[in-house]
Amino acid sequence: MPLPVNILVESDFIGYYGLYKGTDGKIQAYINQYVPKFLYEIFGAELSALVVQNRDIAETPENRYYRLINGIKTDDDCGTFYTGLKPLLLGLVWFHYVADDKYRQTAGGTKVQDAEVSKGASFDTSFIYEKYNISIDNWKALHRYLCDNKDVYPEFKGKYKKYSSWL
Repeated sequence: MPLPVNILVESDFIGYYGLYKGTDGKIQAYINQYVPKFLYEIFGAELSALVVQNRDIAETPENRYYRLINGIKTDDDCGTFYTGLKPLLLGLVWFHYVADDKYRQTAGGTKVQDAEVSKGASFDTSFIYEKYNISIDNWKALHRYLCDNKDVYPEFKGKYKKYSSWL
């Protein structure tokens, strides 16, 4: 059974992971493509299905899915700081959308390549990888938490994810 993608919606892409308003629904295609893939990679098949199934009832910290969905902050030796499932997925989907889109998100706003002048666009991609790696920080914090709590989450079979850069 495919995992639902309604954990993210187009209107979630505001603020830090904001997109210009002219996406013409293209971001939904990225949500549809990447959210199920990332849920599987983050949690593994069984736990991802359980997280999706229980996300609406995970309203109290006693619920075993609450921290997976809403975030984790600890003061243990590792100092776990995971901001939650939605910010994690937002960053990953945003990265793929912006990297693939012909409209470039830059620090100075949205830029469109001008075909009339036929000159290459000046485009610094470092901010894209910076935002991606913030999501990977979240991924790693969640992964560490799940590995440290295998007795609570025996279904966990998520994959490890590495940082990325254009170099």
